[in-house]
Parts: sequence; structure tokens; C-alpha cells
Amino acid sequence: MKHFYIILILSLSIMTAYSFDRNKPKENKICAKIDSSRFESVVEYSTGSSKSKYSFTYDTIGNISYMLYQLYQAGTWVNSYQLTNIYDSKNNMMVSFSQNWYNNDWINAGRGTYTYDSNGKNLTYILETWSNNQWTTTVRQTSTYDVRGNLLTYLRGDGTTDTYRETYTYDSKDQNTGYLYELWQAGQWVNSERYTYPWDAKGNNTGYIYEYWQNGQWLYYSRVTTTFDSTSKDIAGLRETWQSGQWGNAGRYTNTYDTKGNLMNEVSQLWQTGQWVNYRNWDYTYNSTGKELGYLWKEWKNNTWVNYERNATTYTAKDWVLINTNERWQNGQWTNYNNNFAFKDTKGIDFTFNGYRIEVNYPGMVDVEEEINSISNSLNISPNPATDIIDISIGIQQAESLLLDYNIYNSLGEIQETIHPKTSSHRMNLSNYPAGIYFVRNGNQIGKFIKR
Repeated sequence: MKHFYIILILSLSIMTAYSFDRNKPKENKICAKIDSSRFESVVEYSTGSSKSKYSFTYDTIGNISYMLYQLYQAGTWVNSYQLTNIYDSKNNMMVSFSQNWYNNDWINAGRGTYTYDSNGKNLTYILETWSNNQWTTTVRQTSTYDVRGNLLTYLRGDGTTDTYRETYTYDSKDQNTGYLYELWQAGQWVNSERYTYPWDAKGNNTGYIYEYWQNGQWLYYSRVTTTFDSTSKDIAGLRETWQSGQWGNAGRYTNTYDTKGNLMNEVSQLWQTGQWVNYRNWDYTYNSTGKELGYLWKEWKNNTWVNYERNATTYTAKDWVLINTNERWQNGQWTNYNNNFAFKDTKGIDFTFNGYRIEVNYPGMVDVEEEINSISNSLNISPNPATDIIDISIGIQQAESLLLDYNIYNSLGEIQETIHPKTSSHRMNLSNYPAGIYFVRNGNQIGKFIKR
């Protein structure tokens, strides 16, 4: 699996255990790997009116050979940093070199160097930073594998000293059965925590047992038991903690799916004062091809479900990610809120961006009008053309909590206004809009109107 996390210095992603905690806040559920075509650029909109852009260049094989990161300042894009990647004949990344833009010149920032075995498994990674006109090692990573390619050990350290080590075990089916985390202290490896993972006959990971090291012995801390249906769908989970020498309830969740196997709803509860109490609730929607359109996240407060966060993703006609937006419910209304958004391109590389709005641009995508016309024209807009007032309708009735914002764009693809509708129909004043062609987006529904 290749990873390309968008940060100042490109670093190799670290494998983590299969552990999960259903009581922790969730990031964007779109992180469930969305396939997309290669893209030319990605624009992040962040709260505080900041905007940034990543532009990508590919080699003839399709590897990312160059990335430019820019900030939008005073009406123009300004360089911030650049990244150059070098690959071997097997398309393994060998060197990743970054520079920062300073005083109208590129200054060395970081350099990552990789080595691989004959199967393309990453063996070592060294990250160096540029300081006092020389390269200084700041991160070292070393990995080992068994004959079947399973990761056995992962070691991380700084320039001179080891920091921690992870060790993995597997059964005869190559299923991860255990994870050990150790810290380097006083010249030796010291136990810190470990996980044990059980599996059922169908190959489903049915949970974990988590232990921590204290006073020379392993002590129980928590365990999770996961239940699957006949199609191996995760339908329920129970989290327990070790209390006074026995396992006690801590949290649980239930999942429901539609007939196509899409997760439609997830409800989590906490064990409080001897009873189960509602905690969080997620509702998901999908398009006809099974791509996730978004989710609505609610929290249990004062004996009722209250809006907390919502997320929406729009796709091109080819089902490639086009726009992702994220909002939090604050002071009785939806407000832009930064969140991580991850997806995968067709080469299997995972990308992660951050902002309340992420826009992806693809080769051959001439302008917003062309792209929008290729998707649909499903919003009802009248009169059209118009001079001062238009009425917009999504054509179906929805509860206010499920309504998505109307985003208005000009013909250059620049967002002009975001409207928070109260009902399925909305009247819009055009008095401040110059004459021209405009587009309205509401989730995966699109409309076009002309202002005269």
C-alpha cells in the first residue's frame, strides 16, 4: 500500500494495530478509500478565510514526480513549498526532496530516502532536515517481514537513538493475531502495551484484548467483541474495561445496512450508572453506484438527538471525487468546520487533505460549467433567465437537519455565496450579482441560471 500524506515533509506512514475505539470522535467517514482518477490539483478551504492549493505533475508511468503547494494571498497564488520524488525501475519511491519558498527563492527543507527488498517491501526510511547548511537525520525507520510478506517488526528512532518498536504476529492464514509496542529506555527495550486479535472461521476480526505493562507484568485494560452477520458485515460491538478483577461494560454500537450492503446507520452507547445511554448517531447516504454522498452525525443531549456534524461529497459523471464539504452545528446553525478528507487514486495511493471544503481538479476538466453539465441539472430554478429574484427547489421534501447548503459559483468556478436553507425551497436575491452565467450545487444536485 502506498501512502502520500500532504505534509511539509513526505514521510512513510506507520502501520498501527487493528485496534479501534467506538467511543472516540470520528473523522470523515469518506476516509474509507474512495477511488479517483489522477488529478491535477486540490484546493483546500480552511476556516479563517484561508485557501491553499496542491498541484501535481506525473511521470510517464503515473507516479507523482512533483508537487507544488501554494497559499492564496492578496488575490494570487504564492509559493510555499515544493516536493520532488524519484523512483526506481519498479516504481518504488527512492528519494523525496522538499524545499520551502523564502525570499523569492527555494531553500532546502527535507529529504526522505527509502530502500526496499526484492518484493518491493519498504525496508528503511531516513528523513533528514536541512539545518546550518547541512543535512541532519531526524527520523529513522526500519521494517522486517516474514517469507509471506507480512510485517514482523517496525522500528522508529531519531538521528541517534531508537524510540519505539512494534512487533506483529500472524496465524497460518496470515491474519494478524498480536501486536507488541515497546519503548527504548536506558539502553534496552521495555514493554509498553500489547493487543491480541481473535478471528472467526470466516476470517473476520472479532475484536481485541488490550493490555498495558506495569510493575513488571501485563495488566488488562480493555477488550472489544465484534459481531458479524452471515455476510460478514459488522453489525454490533461491545467494549469492556477491566474493573476490580472482572470485565465491565463501557460502550457498545450497532450498525444497520441496506440491501446493497451499504452502512446506513451507526448508533453508539455508553454504560453509565448501571444502564446504557445513547451517545452518538451517524446516518449515511450513497449514490446509485454505492459512493458515499455524506453523513449526518448527531449527539445525545437532554434526552434527544442533536445535530453535531455533517459532511457531503460530490462526484463527477465518472464517479471521481469532485468536492467535499464539512460543517459543525454551532449556535443553532451549520458552520464551516475543518476536517480530514482522504481518498485513493487509481494507482492505490492514499491522499489526505484538511479543510472545510476540498475541491479536486482533473486533467481535461475545462471549467465548472462543462463539469456541472456532465453531471446533472436536477435543481429546479425559476424564473430562468432572471433579473432580481430566483426560486430554487431540490424537488423533494427533507427535514431541515438533512438539508445541504446551496453553493453558488460563477462561470470561472469561483464560489460566490453559500446559503443555508431552512426548507426544500429557497428564494434568492440576485441584486448584488453581475449579469452572467451561474451554477448552484446542493449535494449531488446541480442547476444553472442566467442573471440579466
